[in-house]
Amino acid sequence: MMAPAASPRETRRRWAIESMKTLYAYFALEMVKSFTLTLIALTLLIVMGGGVASMFSSQGLGADEIGSIFVYLIPVALLYMTPVAALFAATVTLGRAASENEILACKAAGINLHRVLSPSVFAGILAGAITFTGFNFLIPEMAWQVEDITRRDLPKLVANRFLRGKPLIYAKRVAVPAEKCVKIDPKDLPEGYQ
Repeated sequence: MMAPAASPRETRRRWAIESMKTLYAYFALEMVKSFTLTLIALTLLIVMGGGVASMFSSQGLGADEIGSIFVYLIPVALLYMTPVAALFAATVTLGRAASENEILACKAAGINLHRVLSPSVFAGILAGAITFTGFNFLIPEMAWQVEDITRRDLPKLVANRFLRGKPLIYAKRVAVPAEKCVKIDPKDLPEGYQ
């Protein structure tokens, strides 16, 4: 016995669902490309071009400490740039679609604009959830790790600051002057001070 043929209405319905999947995939792929490129570029700009390395090296940290701090700074910069990258990707993708009259073609085909915008809305909600989770759970842990790295090198940081003739400022009120600081060789220290 043969299966009954699908009605024309059912065939149109299936075709509409398949074409919507294609449209969603097209807009989502364009947004993912823009989002990824923007996120990588902005993160590298913030971490590398923001003067973070020069700031830490001026405090007396070595290359290995700066490298380990960068490992903790990159996820933080990614979290800060995620909403910006999502907004930029949605703007670029939908702006390009509008300039190429793809939005007009969707309207002419009877596709609701809310459906066309749904990948952008989903990307915004996802970016918000990632940012919320990161700011509440990831960033406090990263800040503690960076503080631990600098605390381990505190004697070296203080010595470098004094050798450059800069005072040590504590709690924005107490300043320890460094005018007559000299570097002492550990061999010259009395017993028990090494």
